Amino acid sequence: MGNVNFKMVVAGFAGLMAFWVLLSFFFTIDAGERGVILRFGAVNRVVPEGIHVITDFEFSPEFNRAIESKQTAEQLALKAKRDLDRIKVEAQQKIATAQAEAEALRSSAAGRVARARAAA
Repeated sequence: MGNVNFKMVVAGFAGLMAFWVLLSFFFTIDAGERGVILRFGAVNRVVPEGIHVITDFEFSPEFNRAIESKQTAEQLALKAKRDLDRIKVEAQQKIATAQAEAEALRSSAAGRVARARAAA
């Protein structure tokens, strides 16, 4: 048992699970019978005998509302993050502008002092 590759075992199991899920989309109606497809407890349609594939997926209104609420919450959170990032950048720009203005005032004041000393 020491030569068993764990990755191969996991891959084999995953393959079997995928095959099982794929097969769950098929259903068979025996000869001489009809199948009744229910949707939320009500008759949706009647299918004849043979092999059929489930192709129409519909979810309950509650599930759809939950998904929509989740999407809305994620979008609002993303917008809040972008707004916060924008505010941080604007604050950094204001700081840089204020520092540049302060440096300009210092240089201007130093120039005036130097001219005043030279004139005196």
